[in-house]
Amino acid sequence: MDELSSKFHVVYSDETLKEIKRSGENAFKFIEILKKLEAYHVRINVEAGSFLIKGDATVNSTGVEYVYQDYLDRERAEEDDVVAAGNKWLHKFFGGQPNLDFASLYGEQRATFSALVEKIESLGAETDDEVPGLAEVLRAKKTELLADFERSISEIESRMQEDIGDGVDWSGVSDFRGSIQLGPVELNNIESPDVVKKIWELVQKKEEHFKNISVEQFLSFKQAAAQPERALHTHEKIHAIYNMLNMVGYFPDTKQHNERRFVSAQSDAIHASMAGFCQVVVSRDERFVKKLSAALEYLNLNTQVFFVKTQNA
Repeated sequence: MDELSSKFHVVYSDETLKEIKRSGENAFKFIEILKKLEAYHVRINVEAGSFLIKGDATVNSTGVEYVYQDYLDRERAEEDDVVAAGNKWLHKFFGGQPNLDFASLYGEQRATFSALVEKIESLGAETDDEVPGLAEVLRAKKTELLADFERSISEIESRMQEDIGDGVDWSGVSDFRGSIQLGPVELNNIESPDVVKKIWELVQKKEEHFKNISVEQFLSFKQAAAQPERALHTHEKIHAIYNMLNMVGYFPDTKQHNERRFVSAQSDAIHASMAGFCQVVVSRDERFVKKLSAALEYLNLNTQVFFVKTQNA
């Protein structure tokens, strides 16, 4: 640890803190390790006022115990519920939630989003004396947000039900891999350079629907979901490529129908997205290293990724 902290600025992100929180009573052990490493907190910046994410990040050396407490203080139940509802859909795509139909999934998303917007409106009402007119603005925005959300989710729900049915036994990743018919022998033997390009060329040969679609079009590089007027930031592109490689089956995370494995895989994807802010990434997870290396290579980023083998592990 002394050597590592003397030669590098070790960093951790909010995703690290989320994992630490999930560890329960062992959280303090991880906090102590980060303290010994004199680790820095790296956090993606957001636009003032709108809180929409930006393409850069801030690194600070505030004590990890204070950063962790701030993270816990910033958490909101309504926000967590919205994220959890969205993750259920993604988990179902990877073969989880087998007894849940689309109507239930989208119903939960509607309910959690509505609760979040109601909470925002109530907070505005509480502070209306300090900021006159805020409550009125939030009430108008609430109506707009709920209408936009309903329009979007109804379109998606209708399309899914038309193409797939009720979705009870559906596994999106199984359907996708079944359509492209690419196995580990073909995918995992692809070597640098141009790993992502080579994989996508194979996908295009196997699946007629993707014949005239580039990998960047498939991943919507030019249009961010939350801000359609802009392109994806670099850290978002890493995240998108990493997930695409997982979906295709290139050194994929296994058993994602299992909720614990699914949550772990999603954390890995977020860790991968933060790699673009670093000079070096080390990991003893070979699957993670392979996917991250391929994504960074495609984006011409200089982050170095090292696979570490540990003895007797």
